[in-house]
Amino acid sequence: GKIDYTAIVKRHGTLADQKWKGIPSVDDDPTFAKPDKEEAEKVRDKTAAAINSIIEKKLADSTPVNAAAKVGKPKYLSFTPATQGPLYNSGAKQRIITMHEVVTDPMEPPRFKIN
Repeated sequence: GKIDYTAIVKRHGTLADQKWKGIPSVDDDPTFAKPDKEEAEKVRDKTAAAINSIIEKKLADSTPVNAAAKVGKPKYLSFTPATQGPLYNSGAKQRIITMHEVVTDPMEPPRFKIN
């Protein structure tokens, strides 16, 4: 069957006034007027600043506090072995060794127990 929607607007058994007599028009109210360009730019800038501050705060919270330090440049050392000869060290008289720092993992548990 058909649904009777007039039951929604009935008041005391009769149909209520369905016209918009008591509601003021939006065009007549000055509070609903569109803002001028300067005011719109102020609101836009304020909103953009608020959004940027929220994003910066979330990015700062997501970065680790103890970030791994950057490793410096490697150092090259020349090494002369104590035992010389064609049978040792494939006959090389000197070796070049690269020394660099090992990056420590900030999430790694301590290796030594203190106490």
